[in-house]
Amino acid sequence: MPLPVAPPDRLAAGPFDLRVMVEADWALEVALSMDPDVLRWTHYRPQMTEETARARLRPTHSECASADTYRYLITDGQTNLGVAGVFADPGEVPEIYYALLRTGRGRGRGAASLATRALTDWLLDNGSRVVTLVIFEGNTASEAVALRTGYSFQRRATANHQGGPTETTVWERTI
Repeated sequence: MPLPVAPPDRLAAGPFDLRVMVEADWALEVALSMDPDVLRWTHYRPQMTEETARARLRPTHSECASADTYRYLITDGQTNLGVAGVFADPGEVPEIYYALLRTGRGRGRGAASLATRALTDWLLDNGSRVVTLVIFEGNTASEAVALRTGYSFQRRATANHQGGPTETTVWERTI
């Protein structure tokens, strides 16, 4: 389902700041597309170039014309740690996603959990009744994020990943 209102340009997430990504953030997109863990556990496109990363971030560019996608840069004020976002496909509940560079995945930092909580809380406070996380089977770190942020396991599903099927788990948080 489309979002009732557009998410804000910035959200606080504990010591982290989430801000809407712009074309000038292309280097982070390239770095994420080169990270083996990001490629293993997310739908990130591998080996992006500056050109493809810039195109992905242009405000007029749309990954899926019928869906709302909001991408946020996660920063600690000095270092860009990764991205988090919301994907809202018509007829479906909004889905939170994230991808962190190795520097953002440090133990105990909590960037993924705090970004997930900030985006989820915003959605639930602004008209969404349900929010989902879809996690690739075996990604225990993301399952821990789901549990820490109040999500509960709902079901198993299959998704297309790098040209083939992969098993996923679907988690939900409701009002």
